[in-house]
Amino acid sequence: MIIAELKNGAYRDNYSIDITFPVDEESMMEQLSGLNISDSNIADCHVAKISGDIPALCVLENNCINVDEMNYLARRIDSFDYYELAKFQGAIAREGICTMKDLINLTFNLHNYTVVTDFLNLKKHRK
Repeated sequence: MIIAELKNGAYRDNYSIDITFPVDEESMMEQLSGLNISDSNIADCHVAKISGDIPALCVLENNCINVDEMNYLARRIDSFDYYELAKFQGAIAREGICTMKDLINLTFNLHNYTVVTDFLNLKKHRK
């Protein structure tokens, strides 16, 4: 679960809303209408804060995003198991990934990363 506090990118001092991703299209558009945003395909939502189960996504804070892309990313992440989620967050930190495009691309390239989760048996993992 990803919770994003969003503001209208053109009027950042105004009202903000919290959207929990992933979200269905109708509910998303209803919530965005409160920010005077009528098209979720435009990168005009300023991310004031990201919270939830994936702390590494804080790299999106203080940037404008396309909400449809955020929803797509959340759906991709929602399908991850524990190990994939660990690889995703580790890769964000290691590679310095901070754009929506790169985050989405990363979800398709997790096979390129390895995360050691069992530090008690490191010799077992060596070849």
